[in-house]
Amino acid sequence: MKIDGRCCYDPTDDEILCPSEDVQETMARGLASKWEQPIFYDFDSKVTRELLVHVIVALAERGFIVVAVY
Repeated sequence: MKIDGRCCYDPTDDEILCPSEDVQETMARGLASKWEQPIFYDFDSKVTRELLVHVIVALAERGFIVVAVY
């Protein structure tokens, strides 16, 4: 999704944060129940095959069964 590309100042760390144009977010959700959880996000990057496999394996290690990716 596209995000606001304006610069902003972080007074806590006394730094200017550079703009990003895109954010990639990956969500896990239930098939039979209404729940949805963000599990990954990164700025100005694409989801690669390796990253998607890593996310699926991490979910499986925690007891979730991945049945579809879209």
